[in-house]
Amino acid sequence: MIRFFLTLLVVGSLYVVGYLNQDLTVSLQFFGGMETVPFRLYFIAIGIFLLGFLLSTFYFFPGWIRSILAGRKQSKRIEQLEIDLDRIRSAAAKEEAPPFIDTTP
Repeated sequence: MIRFFLTLLVVGSLYVVGYLNQDLTVSLQFFGGMETVPFRLYFIAIGIFLLGFLLSTFYFFPGWIRSILAGRKQSKRIEQLEIDLDRIRSAAAKEEAPPFIDTTP
């Protein structure tokens, strides 16, 4: 739910920036006197947001995959240990069960 509100906040902020800066145009100047075609300022805000999202995705993706694989490995290990525990309990129950002796007169 928090993620939804944060996403709504970011998208709303981008919308407000774009709406309030519809008329502003910017051109980038490079070394050597080269200049880009003028474009709207809100394209820069949207582009920077998308670039940050893309870079953060590439940064966190390997760790996310590693944690998923580690979780699967641990789940399989837990299942194997539970099977071993059940087998040990059943073997111990068979060995420790005293024979039934009827002591009624």
